[in-house]
Amino acid sequence: MTAHLKVSNHVIESLMGDRVFLHDRSNGNYFSLDAAGTMIWKHIKAGTAMEDIPPILARKYGEDIDRIKHDLCHLLSALFTNNILQGM
Repeated sequence: MTAHLKVSNHVIESLMGDRVFLHDRSNGNYFSLDAAGTMIWKHIKAGTAMEDIPPILARKYGEDIDRIKHDLCHLLSALFTNNILQGM
């Protein structure tokens, strides 16, 4: 099964350099994503399937794919917990 995600309607993003800043208008919280997080964010918004993101990042950064999967799960968990993302 292919997993796709949706950005919550109450989230505003701002791009500054290679970082994305997310503002949750429903509770006033802000989140900052580093360069790798920004790349993940762009793929989420583009509709890239979640299982396709780790190999893309592994090629770009030359990192171990298992490490990338772990970090991706950690980021997605935080974004879901804070209602920044929703499942489709």
